[in-house]
Amino acid sequence: TLMAISILAVTERRWRVLLELTPAYVIFIGDALARTSGEPIFHTFMWHVRQVPAFFAAGHIVVAWATTALVAVGIIYAIWRRVAREMALVSAALLIAYFVMPWGYSAGGWVQAGWINERLLFLTILTLPAWITLPRPAIATALFLIAIAAHIGLTSIQIAKLNRYIADIVKCAPLIRPHSTIQTFFSISRMSPQVTPTLHLTSYLGLHEDVVDLDDYEARLPDFPLSYRPNPPARPPDAVVVWRGAQVRRIVGYNVTCGSADVRLLQRMQ
Repeated sequence: TLMAISILAVTERRWRVLLELTPAYVIFIGDALARTSGEPIFHTFMWHVRQVPAFFAAGHIVVAWATTALVAVGIIYAIWRRVAREMALVSAALLIAYFVMPWGYSAGGWVQAGWINERLLFLTILTLPAWITLPRPAIATALFLIAIAAHIGLTSIQIAKLNRYIADIVKCAPLIRPHSTIQTFFSISRMSPQVTPTLHLTSYLGLHEDVVDLDDYEARLPDFPLSYRPNPPARPPDAVVVWRGAQVRRIVGYNVTCGSADVRLLQRMQ
């Protein structure tokens, strides 16, 4: 936001705005310096390129490429027609930052800040409607509406499938004993840079009867109000969730109490 306002202020020669932004810049710099004490995580150039259609995808790559092509045509046409060049500079700056900024920072085995450049891509797309234009607006609008309708339809089907999939797993929640701790073993190969509805599925189980999810990363970081107490007593979790593909076959002292095709719930024998 600061970068966008500053670019518009400079291009329009409103120098007083830059002075008024000084307190916000001081806060931003102080927060950024605190977060960048970790090791920066960068991805390859091709990874950045692949993420552009993935922004529209949600699993529907044909819709993603069609939408990306329409946006690209709108950008080229607007530049050719010299439309709203000041706002175009904001989108261009955000896109350049997306390619050069790190994905995140890690320290102490934890990601202290993540998805930084992907958020910049998100902002790049959000600023485009302020200035891009397409030839033959009626036809372009119809194409966008077709793409939007296809995306909503396919995503609705996907959500319905995920709802049944999640329901098959959370049926195990009532079997977890009250005042329990729970931990997850997840296959690294199933991890995705995109946040998926099943990434924190164990938290659904943790909502039932005062169950503590030991994989709650927020409690281990200084950025959130929830925090684990220092030096808690060492004890094994009361329940364990094992995903298919995790390098775990049998855990001594635990019994399987529930499961699905992808997940097993094990509880410590009393």
